[in-house]
Amino acid sequence: MTDGRTPVLLLTGLPDSGQDALAARLPEGAAALRHAPAPHDHHHGPAGDGCPACQSAGPLAHALRSLALERVRAARPLPLVLLALDDGAPAESAARTLSDDPFLAARYRPAATLCLLDAEAAHDQLDSDLRLPALVRRADRLVLRGAAQLDAEWLRYLRNRLLALNPAAAILDEAEALAV
Repeated sequence: MTDGRTPVLLLTGLPDSGQDALAARLPEGAAALRHAPAPHDHHHGPAGDGCPACQSAGPLAHALRSLALERVRAARPLPLVLLALDDGAPAESAARTLSDDPFLAARYRPAATLCLLDAEAAHDQLDSDLRLPALVRRADRLVLRGAAQLDAEWLRYLRNRLLALNPAAAILDEAEALAV
């Protein structure tokens, strides 16, 4: 049962993993936003890293507020938001922005964290980029782009490797990824 808030899918992955291609599959009326945590000049690291001031006043909160207000003015429902996080950014800070800001929390709910992987390159990327195993461990859904083109034995090996990193994650293809 839905609570009336718009579900937000938090999409993580390495650069060039196919986030734009997945966004092109969004249902009618849904919105895609891209968020890249940026450095800022007060006491700590990138914006959105947990600083309440950065989360409520940052570009992500502003974009989500603007989207909500635009839809209210146009009297158009917003069935889904796909929030693509750039540069291998983890989803936790974006989820905190959604839950800690009262305006956003009343309108949006984090539905799932997706990690998008290029099925053909994933094996090598898991070894060469330490961000990817961390993203896989934190995701609710692992989305394999291009899995249909892989040999069944190779795909089985990749699935087993991903499940070893995150046994609770659902492993899906692109067509199943956007279900809420």
